[in-house]
Amino acid sequence: MSDVLNFILWWFTVAIPAFVTWPLVFRVFRYLPDRGYSLSKTGGLLAVGYVGWLLGNVRVVQVSAGGVMASLVIVGAVSALALRGGTLDELRAWWAENKCTVLAVEVLFVAAFGLWAYVRALNPNITFTEKPMEFAFLNSVLRTGSQPPGDPWLSGYAISYYHFGYVIMGMLIALSGVLSSVGFNLGIALLFALTVTGAFGVALNLIGAASDRRWRREDGGPEEKQCLRSRSRRVMRERGEGRAIPLESIACRAPGRRGANGVAGRQSTRSHRLCALCTVCARALHHESPGSFKVCHTDSA
Repeated sequence: MSDVLNFILWWFTVAIPAFVTWPLVFRVFRYLPDRGYSLSKTGGLLAVGYVGWLLGNVRVVQVSAGGVMASLVIVGAVSALALRGGTLDELRAWWAENKCTVLAVEVLFVAAFGLWAYVRALNPNITFTEKPMEFAFLNSVLRTGSQPPGDPWLSGYAISYYHFGYVIMGMLIALSGVLSSVGFNLGIALLFALTVTGAFGVALNLIGAASDRRWRREDGGPEEKQCLRSRSRRVMRERGEGRAIPLESIACRAPGRRGANGVAGRQSTRSHRLCALCTVCARALHHESPGSFKVCHTDSA
């Protein structure tokens, strides 16, 4: 099998767990600007690998193509449950608005993965430092199948060393069908690519969060901030007393023009942003989604 084909096959194999767990990642990281997409490949490998490791410890599956498929089915079922409650519609809307972000993450991943795969191809020998020991552990994972893997130096005993990462790489090798020596070098390149995209995602989300805070600080006037504090206290107090709370009575109304929802309030430069009161409303009233409460929103100027 050619090196280029091995590279493409490994990339496709890594994309499968990421695709299966993406709805779950989207739900868990719903407060991040990129909804966790930059961490989806890492999250997918961790989720599928952990399920496979657990099932291997109870001797249900082994580190094989069938065992990996079983882990994917279990994680996929949990991920499908995360699509309930309007998450699927949110995912579609996010995809329509963030195609550039997805493209940037994928291009960066492929570039970093290809770069370090090329570096390893210049010297693919599994020698020096701890590489022989790591390769022995990886082969032990593939040969033992169940968990914990056998100790390559002491027959009949389990590895007394942390080995979860080798289990994940072993599952990728089993599913892709590449040689263990090829998978070892591609695994090193994969770790580099995941690190690069993870660092990019952290920077992207920090910048996005800082921009949102700056917008809220510049857009919200003193009247609105005071209104949010007082109305939030009223919502929690009346909710605790079991009384119904009409939405009109908790709308923040600052001097300004009327929005599309008919509530007078200050115009903002960006629309569909949740304020603190909307989150309280969503949790306190009828247990509905925060996106359904528009009383604290204003329209674009």
